[in-house]
Amino acid sequence: MLATIMELSHAEIAQIEGCSTGTVKSRLFRGKQILRKQLAPLLSPKSLGASNEKNM
Repeated sequence: MLATIMELSHAEIAQIEGCSTGTVKSRLFRGKQILRKQLAPLLSPKSLGASNEKNM
């Protein structure tokens, strides 16, 4: 949230959270992976109506 919405740098987030920038980077990476995995079923071509367009 801090990186995406607040547009803070990794260094700024590390200072706020009291951790290293490497920790911030790895947490952001893992968070994005989890979010991508959870949203994948919603963003599949079938759920976006691609199969319905072929039938029109």
